[in-house]
Amino acid sequence: MQYTFPTLKKCCFLGKENRYLTEVALDDQQHRTALCTSLLNMPQVDILGTKLLISEREKNYKIPYMVE
Repeated sequence: MQYTFPTLKKCCFLGKENRYLTEVALDDQQHRTALCTSLLNMPQVDILGTKLLISEREKNYKIPYMVE
């Protein structure tokens, strides 16, 4: 069995909703919520407009994107 990594998408940081949720804008200007489980990286992305990479999670999750 071979594991395939999800493709990464570029996005722009818009703000934090709480400790784990981040508001981002994709290249096509769609605003999305992404899950950020790495709390060590969150202080580094406090600046509006910071470029982030997100990946799509499996289809059955409530929040479909994750900050990498």
